[in-house]
Amino acid sequence: HFCNAYHKCTAKCEQDGICDLGGVKRSVEKRRFQPAPGEEDFEYEYATQENVEKEPCSVKIPPGQLNHAGGHVCKVQHRHTCKIRCPQCGYHCTKPNGHMGLHETHHGNMRHTVFIGESDSTRVPVGTHA
Repeated sequence: HFCNAYHKCTAKCEQDGICDLGGVKRSVEKRRFQPAPGEEDFEYEYATQENVEKEPCSVKIPPGQLNHAGGHVCKVQHRHTCKIRCPQCGYHCTKPNGHMGLHETHHGNMRHTVFIGESDSTRVPVGTHA
């Protein structure tokens, strides 16, 4: 490569964690839930957090070169978040990558969770699964 211009690197970020959790797409759709036969169904919002992709490398390739020095890093190189997902809702942890202690997230629908009542007449209002 012999031109005198800088070029974009086409590689993806190689750093651990999620490049930009703020850019993770969330989709919400209306669904209907039918509980036990004879129970009244209700509408709820079904939210999902889509899979994340690594951001493009932000390092420019110098004129006359085919590659840049160093690793591939994105524009948010100091703000990568933890890549662990909540086993109950599937949303990503919002804490910085490499954090200590428990994970934390803004939960979505608890689609991998089973709720058990204390009796046949136990009713739990929608949205109170905290």
